[in-house]
Amino acid sequence: MRLFRLIKIIFVVLRFGLDEFLLAHSRVRWLRQLLNGLLFMRNISEPRAVRLRCALENLGPIFVKFGQLLSRGVT
Repeated sequence: MRLFRLIKIIFVVLRFGLDEFLLAHSRVRWLRQLLNGLLFMRNISEPRAVRLRCALENLGPIFVKFGQLLSRGVT
């Protein structure tokens, strides 16, 4: 069951282009270019904040609460 949840999280991260948060470091820049080449069909034209919100909503209520916690730390 945990494996399926992990696969779903990875799928959502790649679907909404959130891998750019994880792959922003210069050491893994080559991996980012590889993923962008493989996943060229995805739409990442929306701002990062909108894509993050949509991804958290897609993952469920626990992740929505996590997003709310993150937003309270910003202010």
